Amino acid sequence: MIPHKIKNFTLTLVILFSAIVLLLVTSVAIYKSQSIHTAKEISLILENALANDMSNRMVNPMAQDMTMSENAAEQYFHKRMQTHLLHKNPIHVSSLDSLFQQYLREKQIIAETAIRYIYELDQIQDTLDSKPNSTLYTNAYALPPILLGTKNEIIIQGHAKIATRCILHRGKKLFIIFGTLISLLAALLMYAAYRQMKQHHVPSTGLYKIDRHLTLNIDTLELQYKHQSVTLTPQSAQILKLFLEAPDHYLEYEELETLQWGNNHEITRRREQAIARLRTSLEEISVMHLISVWGSGNKLVIGSKWEAKRMEKFSFPYFKRKTVSFIKRFFVR
Repeated sequence: MIPHKIKNFTLTLVILFSAIVLLLVTSVAIYKSQSIHTAKEISLILENALANDMSNRMVNPMAQDMTMSENAAEQYFHKRMQTHLLHKNPIHVSSLDSLFQQYLREKQIIAETAIRYIYELDQIQDTLDSKPNSTLYTNAYALPPILLGTKNEIIIQGHAKIATRCILHRGKKLFIIFGTLISLLAALLMYAAYRQMKQHHVPSTGLYKIDRHLTLNIDTLELQYKHQSVTLTPQSAQILKLFLEAPDHYLEYEELETLQWGNNHEITRRREQAIARLRTSLEEISVMHLISVWGSGNKLVIGSKWEAKRMEKFSFPYFKRKTVSFIKRFFVR
């Protein structure tokens, strides 16, 4: 029994460890996905904040010029307006950063931000930072640069460090869904492993506990369920043991013949008699039934008689048999 317990415990640990690793990998993937999605949203918010800041600094004549045309002409005048504002009313990066933070709070996004203003034209470069000497310019996520002016001489570079709790809050639904699915999958695997280990392990000697009140004594060949008991023949006990060891308690005809009688031929009759003898013995036990899976093998059902009939009726071979019978009746003449 000890090796079986050790094997079962090891398998349980492997399933738990795999579930934890899968949960961690999924969490990291969701976290990165939410980070990228939030960063893209922040980039759009910065563009909106910049547009709002420019409209606030726009002089009236330029505002009227903006109504002159659409599409390409409008883009051209927009570029001219940006260059015009550069000289007449330049961007204040600190004010833009404050406006940027206000927009982020409206979207319930928690992030540290910094904005760098770069002007490059004719080998002249000027740089202004909203937060000088801040580590955000090297450690935070760099947003896509925004190019302004007729010659793209103005570069607005935003940097944002998104709070971890913000990402977790925005992706909490995904975390809950995938966490629940992985937990259920681990529970199902553990249950399946338990069932598999339980039905595969039958001691060669001693008392085998099949169910809570169902036991098989290998030494005395006695099968007992509560107050019901029956003494099996050595052959019936051995065949019952084979069914208990088989996956899902199912054995094909050829498999049973090989396990019980070896590779001998002409043993179909012996198998049928042995199965009939075991089935008769199991009639004394109300929770064990040996059903026939038509055309393929036999299955040991541990449960009520109604459950055994239901499993036999709705098995795939049953439908196969009915289908063949239907085809022969209506289509084969």
